[in-house]
Amino acid sequence: MIRLLSPLPLALAAFAAGPALAETAPLRPVSDLIRPFEAKGERIRETEMDDGQLKIEVVTAEGRRLKRVLDARTGAVLREALDD
Repeated sequence: MIRLLSPLPLALAAFAAGPALAETAPLRPVSDLIRPFEAKGERIRETEMDDGQLKIEVVTAEGRRLKRVLDARTGAVLREALDD
C-alpha cells in the first residue's frame, strides 16, 4: 500500500520557518538599503544601524522630512513617520 503525504503539514512547516530564516540572513550594506530612496530623489540626512534595523532620516523630492525604520536584512520599510 502506498501512502501519500499531505502537502499541508509541509507547507505549514515552510511558512513557520520563514521568519526564522529572515532573522539569520546577513545584514545588507547600508548603501544597498538606501539606494532605492536615493533613486527616487530623496536625500539621506542620517543613518543609524540598531539591532538589525536601519533608521534613516530623509528629505523627499517634495521637501518633506521623514523618518523610516528598515529591516536591515530585507530592506522592507517597517515604519515611516513625519520628522518633526
